[in-house]
This record gives sequence, structure tokens and C-alpha cells, in this order.
Amino acid sequence: MKNLVKKIFGKEIHIKLVSIGAVLLLIALAFPIARIMMYCVPWYDDFSYGQLTKNAWIINHSYVDAIQGAITNVKGMWYAWQGTYTSCFFMSLMPAVWGTDKYVIGLWAILLILIISIFALVKVLMKDVLKCQDRWSILFIQAMVALTVMLFMRSAIEGFFWYNSAVHYTAMHSLGILLIAGLIKLVYAKGKVQTVLLTIGSVLGAIIVAGVNNVTVLQVGLVILSIMGFGLLFKKKRVLLLLPATVCYGIGMYFNMASPGNAKRMVYYEGMMLSPIEAVLRSFQSAFTYFDDFTGLMTLAIIIFMIPVIIGVVSKIDFEFKYPGLVLFWSLCLYATGFTPTLYTMGHTLLGRATNMAKVT
Repeated sequence: MKNLVKKIFGKEIHIKLVSIGAVLLLIALAFPIARIMMYCVPWYDDFSYGQLTKNAWIINHSYVDAIQGAITNVKGMWYAWQGTYTSCFFMSLMPAVWGTDKYVIGLWAILLILIISIFALVKVLMKDVLKCQDRWSILFIQAMVALTVMLFMRSAIEGFFWYNSAVHYTAMHSLGILLIAGLIKLVYAKGKVQTVLLTIGSVLGAIIVAGVNNVTVLQVGLVILSIMGFGLLFKKKRVLLLLPATVCYGIGMYFNMASPGNAKRMVYYEGMMLSPIEAVLRSFQSAFTYFDDFTGLMTLAIIIFMIPVIIGVVSKIDFEFKYPGLVLFWSLCLYATGFTPTLYTMGHTLLGRATNMAKVT
């Protein structure tokens, strides 16, 4: 590893220093984003979703009553506009309910959970799946992936600076990533206690994530089925531990999609919607259309910068997979599904917050 880095950069750089530098760079670049968030104020749907919570808080100044107000709003939205019960709950808890100066707390939390979810998924994939024992290499890749996602969010306004949009998509997508990390960890868990705790956590996580935006629900559902499918294909019986979470996810997803509010909302977009087959086909077209935009020169530069560490990791692990082409094809399909929900429901891919999640994928 050291020889490879030396050959490329002209001098020996220890992986520990490179990893610490990557983390410091992530923090340094996150700081101005966090600083800008301090100037953000509630806007548009922030007010409508937070109204019942605000009213409940004003009457008694009780956090319990405020939460009850949020739950009441979730019920109302489920019947009147959308079935995304988890998203509606968090959108109803818009921080400015407790004062405009508190608005930034929600935005900081969204940025933090995005970074945490990426760190969690990368660690599980590298340490549990690939059996990489080099913690500094793992840390380097965690920081660089998080940095890339954070910096190149396609619509930063909708992804970070507007609470209603950011919590509905960025935060909920991050919860989806955490659920995937937890499910993979469950497959590789050691010991009964860890297995039981992860099973319980995965069931709760599945119920929560099944009630978020359509892009995340679709993609996480496909990933869960893929984990189950690959596990059974390679005779890993432990994937059966995912069955409780999978069943709960399916029930929650049905509860989300079958809400009366969704049917009423679809009337609003009548004439704009695409058929399911046309939406799927157009998703692949959109995937290629946005590909150049999603992989600009800076993204490629970061990937090139990561190559020496990645090669070093690969040279130290014994992981083998005979079907790399299958994974590549699966990845392309998963990326394309990021466009399917908006194409089906709205007939276009111009919704910035949804396109953000396609890019994150």
C-alpha cells in the first residue's frame, strides 16, 4: 500500500494521516454548509405541516401535546393528501414550532444523520462483507464518500436548507441507508444477543422507513429483496433472519401506498402520470440523461484520489464474487429506480428533492 501511494504521489504518506486528513476535510467542508443553515427560515409547507403542532404547543407548552398534534396531522394527511406517515410525523415536528431560532437545529440534524448513515453503510460493507480489517482505510473511504454526497447534492436548497423538503427526502433516505446497513449487519451478526437486538431493531426500522417518500421506499424495498435473493442464491440461511423485517416493511409500504390521501392526490396530477411500464422505461432513459450531470469532473477526481486506498484494501482481502457484471447491472437498475416514482406520479423528473436521492444512490 505504501509503495503504491509513494509511486503515485511521489512520497510516502501513511494511510493513517491520509484518513485523518479526509475526516478533517469533511468537517471543514461541512462547516460552511452548517453556517449557511443558520440563516435559513421556515417556508411554504413548513407552516402547513407544523400548524397543528404549533397550536398544541401554544395552548399548554407541553411536548406531549405537541407530539399529539403531530400525530393528528399525520392522520389528517393520510386521509387527505399522502400516506407517508413517518415523513409527515417529522415534517409536523418542524423545529420552528418552538421558535424560529430553533429551525437550524433540524437542518443540522439532517446533515448529521446523512453523514452517520453513510459511515454506517460503508463500515458494514467493508468490515462485515469484505472482511477488511484496516480501520484507517475504512475511515478514509467513509469520509470521502460522505464528503462527495454532501458536496454534490444536486439541489442543496431542497436537500439541506428547507426543512420540510430535506427531512422528507434527505433525512428519510438516510434512515433507509441505516436500515440497509442494519440488515446487512444482521446477516453477519455474531452471538445471540447481537442477533436478537438487530432483529428487533430491523423490524422497528422497517416499519419506520416504509412510511417515507416513494423513492426511498421503492429503492430500500428492492435492496431488501436483493439481499434476500443473493443470500438464498449463495445458500446463506441467515438471510432468513430478515423475514420479520421484510414482512413488516411490506405491510408498512402497503399502508403508505394505499392511503385515501394518495388517491386524492393522484387526481391533482391526472393527465400528467405515466403508465407503470412507461415510467420504468423512461427511468432508464433519465438515468442515462442525468449520468453526466451526476458524475462530473470533481466526482471523478475524488474517485481517482481514492483509487490507491481502494487497491490497497482489495489487495489485503480474500473476498471473491464470481458475477461482477450482475452487480454492475443491478446497480444501474437501482440507480434508475430513483426516477421511477416521480415519472409515474408526475410524468417528469424535475422534482429536485427526488432527483437528489437518485444522485445519492
